[in-house]
Amino acid sequence: MYIEFLAEPPPQLPPQRVSDPCIPSPCGDFSTCRALNGVATCSCLPEYVGSPPACRPECYTSSECPSNKACISNKCSDPCPKANCGENAECQVLNHSPLCRCLPNFYGDPFYRCTKLQPVIIEPKIRDPCVPNPGGENADCHDQNGVCVCSCRPGYFGQPPFCRPECTINEECRSDQSCQGQKCRSPCDGSCGINAECRAINHRAQCFCKRLSI
Repeated sequence: MYIEFLAEPPPQLPPQRVSDPCIPSPCGDFSTCRALNGVATCSCLPEYVGSPPACRPECYTSSECPSNKACISNKCSDPCPKANCGENAECQVLNHSPLCRCLPNFYGDPFYRCTKLQPVIIEPKIRDPCVPNPGGENADCHDQNGVCVCSCRPGYFGQPPFCRPECTINEECRSDQSCQGQKCRSPCDGSCGINAECRAINHRAQCFCKRLSI
C-alpha cells in the first residue's frame, strides 16, 4: 500500500527591517541627508556654504563680505537699495556701508534732493598793460590800444622809467641858482633887506649894501 505524504511549506520569516543611514542625520546643521545605496549622502541647503557637517550661512558679519557688499540676512548683498538716497543722488558702497552722494554737477542733501548747478559765466578779464606801472613813480601812464604809454609828470625830466626832478642838490643847478623844491631857482628872492642888493655866488645869496651916489 502506497501512502503519499504532502510536504509542508517552509515557515514564513518576518521581513527584515532595513535601517535608514540618515536617522539620525550625520550631516549637521543647515544640510540635507539622502540615503544612496545604504550610505548617507550629505549636502548643504541652498544658500548655505561650506561642506557637511560644517554648513553655514554665507556671512554673519559684513567683514566676511567683499567691501562693496554688506551682510544682510546672512547673505552678502548690495546695501544700496535700502539706503533711500534722495532725488538726483546715487549710492556708492564704501567699506560695506552705503554712501549717498549727489550726481555730477548737482549739489544739496543727497538723502533728500540734489539740485543742478547753474553754470557760472565768467567775463574775460581785460588785462591793463599799465598794471603794474612800468613808468616809475614820477611818470603817468595810460592804455593806448593795448599798449602802455608813459610820460614824465610836469616838472620832471628824462624818460620813463627814469623820470627825475630838475634837481635834488644845489650842485645840479647853475652856480647862480640853488635847488629849491627840486627846482633850480635864484637864491636871492627875498633874501636881502632894504637898500641891499643880492648876488648869487656858489648857489648862495650874498647881500651887499647899495652904494650911495654923491
